[in-house]
Amino acid sequence: HPLKPVLPDVLPELWYPLDVHESPRWEFRGSHYHTQHPLELTNLLNGYDDHGQTKDRERWALSFNAWQDYLDWLLAQKQNYVEWMLLADRRRKDQKDHKDDEADLGFELSDERRWRLQTLVQAAHDKGLEVGVDVPLSLKQQHALNLLPNQRGDHKEEVRRRIR
Repeated sequence: HPLKPVLPDVLPELWYPLDVHESPRWEFRGSHYHTQHPLELTNLLNGYDDHGQTKDRERWALSFNAWQDYLDWLLAQKQNYVEWMLLADRRRKDQKDHKDDEADLGFELSDERRWRLQTLVQAAHDKGLEVGVDVPLSLKQQHALNLLPNQRGDHKEEVRRRIR
């Protein structure tokens, strides 16, 4: 498992330095972390804590070490890029009193979520990894956050508001 590396007992205790000279075949060597499935880091990468809640920043940060481990694993696999898709919790949106109110954007577009995403991205950048975060225009499948949740009105202004 990538988050639990194991060294076999048969390895010698002394390690001799290696003089390896390699160059990558491709400029980008990365992974797509498929957040549309319930994987170990899905909640963390979307700003939720391990119980799917958003209120407590410290509780969210409890899973941050697993992100650091994953980044280290990517580097060990000679990767230099990671990306994932942002999700929106439509269930929360439906439970709001003002579910049709465009001004009530909830956690999905909040400053708190931006801070959490910036923290994740900065941790990757600190290790020399590039990061991509997918936000499709109108995909509704598997709770994807999208830039055009409503297919009517001024799309430019709606997209601008959602990516500010």
